[in-house]
Amino acid sequence: MTNYKHYCKEWDFLEIDADSPEFEACICEIDSDGRGPEFHSGDRVYVHPMRQEATVIRQILHYDGPESFWGNLELQYDDGIKGTSHSWQVKKVNTQWDNWKANREFV
Repeated sequence: MTNYKHYCKEWDFLEIDADSPEFEACICEIDSDGRGPEFHSGDRVYVHPMRQEATVIRQILHYDGPESFWGNLELQYDDGIKGTSHSWQVKKVNTQWDNWKANREFV
């Protein structure tokens, strides 16, 4: 069995793996490598095939036998139309908040 080791935020960042008693109660959304989604609800992305920006609704967790991975994105375009795109076809768009964080000097 793949080891789903991660630090669960629901269990005060306790290290949990498939052998832990807390494993069954963990509600974290992770793939078989222990990673969360790359894109989150509300992220702005540029969809290359459509040549326009969209907002991420969610990234879908796909399964291939015992393995799982983060794949397609459900998107909503600025005109209200919803669609699906492969995660490799999109790129995150810098927002004003991202620019502010990147340029801020921490004391």
